[in-house]
Amino acid sequence: MIWTHLFQNHILDRGLDYYERGLVSNIDITDELIKGLVHGTDEYFVQISIDNGEINDMDCDCPHAFDGNNCKHMVALLYSVEYYDLIEEGEKNDTKESDEEISISKLVDEADENIIRNFLINILEKDEKLLYRFKNTVITKMTHADVRKYKTQINSVFRRYGGKHDFIDYNSAQYFYFDIMDFIYEDLSIILDNGQYEEAFELINHIFVKLGNQDMDDSGGQTSMIANSCVELWEYILDNCNEGLKGAMFRWFMDNLDGSVIDYMEDYLEDILFNNFLEKEYLSRKLKFIEDKIQKYKQVTNAISANYHAEKWTIRYLEILEEQKLPQNKIEEYYKENLEFNTIRKKYADYCLKNKDYDLAIKLLKDGKSIDKDYRGIVADYSLQLKEIYKNTGKFNEYKKELWSLVLKYKVGDINLYKELKSLYSTAEWEEKREKIFEKLPRYSNLDKLYEEEKLYDRLLNLVINSTGLYKLNEYEKFLKKLYPRELLYKYELEVKDMASYSSNRNKYREIVSILRRMQKYPGGKEKVKEITDEWKIKYRNRRAMMDELSKL
Repeated sequence: MIWTHLFQNHILDRGLDYYERGLVSNIDITDELIKGLVHGTDEYFVQISIDNGEINDMDCDCPHAFDGNNCKHMVALLYSVEYYDLIEEGEKNDTKESDEEISISKLVDEADENIIRNFLINILEKDEKLLYRFKNTVITKMTHADVRKYKTQINSVFRRYGGKHDFIDYNSAQYFYFDIMDFIYEDLSIILDNGQYEEAFELINHIFVKLGNQDMDDSGGQTSMIANSCVELWEYILDNCNEGLKGAMFRWFMDNLDGSVIDYMEDYLEDILFNNFLEKEYLSRKLKFIEDKIQKYKQVTNAISANYHAEKWTIRYLEILEEQKLPQNKIEEYYKENLEFNTIRKKYADYCLKNKDYDLAIKLLKDGKSIDKDYRGIVADYSLQLKEIYKNTGKFNEYKKELWSLVLKYKVGDINLYKELKSLYSTAEWEEKREKIFEKLPRYSNLDKLYEEEKLYDRLLNLVINSTGLYKLNEYEKFLKKLYPRELLYKYELEVKDMASYSSNRNKYREIVSILRRMQKYPGGKEKVKEITDEWKIKYRNRRAMMDELSKL
């Protein structure tokens, strides 16, 4: 039974962890149904329907499965069910593979040399890909014609999956990825092992540029995975090539940061260019290149993207100045010339702190709060830096004042800052202070987190009951269930009845049944669920899908 494709990778990982920790119990297996309990933050009932040996439907009463999502508890149960089958299948496969290896070896050893030769020629004549892989295995010197042939093979992969509209759809993207990675790991590995670094570099570049210009639904991350493989190969070549090729690589990376590669692909080129080539001759050329970039973007007015790029390249410039270990006054001069960028201002403040110039750091950040007062996020970053400086330099009054500003204005509802402020007061003092905070904070400010911290469960309950949907209830159920079971059961009842009134598809009905299962775990829950479902069986009797799902309850 193949099932892993039904889950996202991170869900598979979490489910495997649950399985390996032995958190699955009460497994019941029939030809049509698999059931079990999975123990996590709560005990969850999982049910998986089977039809002709394949998964037909899955259900779990955890919050993540409420919206029809496939969850880690389902994964844990499936791993548990397959455990013994996998061992048996693995043993069979191992034996089979061993037998195949022996028979292949025996076949080759016993075959006539002419038969082997003619058979190999026949295969290589029919498969150009295998031909060039074989050629580079036995002949270590590539020609320009060989490189052109490889480029043609790469182009054919793009054409095959792109089709007549030159678009690689979601379903084809994974197979496209496998074919490109096969070339990278098989053919390019042989070329690199033979020391053909210049030819390998040319082929990697060809893949990278075509990838950047290929229209593709790469929701599975295929573009970034292939690009990262290109970066790894470039770095391998840089570690092993001569200075002549290194210079040529430097020029190629510089030349292709001219807009010819789509912007998000330029990031890979920038990273490899600025994380390598640290010799003096390259640093000076990089500085000139960056100066031209900054000048270009600063000439563009009223464009957010131009400002972003100018700021980004200014930061790059500063990093190289610091790598060159220029005199402090030269570096400070450049900081001062570019204080219109908030990132530069913050970096300059950090630079001042590193040099223990606390007064200048404070001035920079206070000025920044005034200059960028209309940008709450930027001001919050300045305020956080100021708070830490005041704290570390013993300016207690300023530290406390800045912390109050953060809690009430710039980082409203931040639980860590709230706790930090709380630590400055005695228990008696804090009870008064926290009420002032609750009065001043707006409704959107995560008051629930603060109520939880203060163990004000009556207020937390009120917030949960008055919230829309079940999100807040699911989040705080573990705290509130023992204290307020009747109130939470009533909240569930209201929400599930509301859902039933407008739901009209099977996925929603499954979600409703999952909620009903949760309700059954409350005192009086089974009776309440029976009361609700009896009412629905009359009221919604014509909804066949709903009745079918309720029958599974």
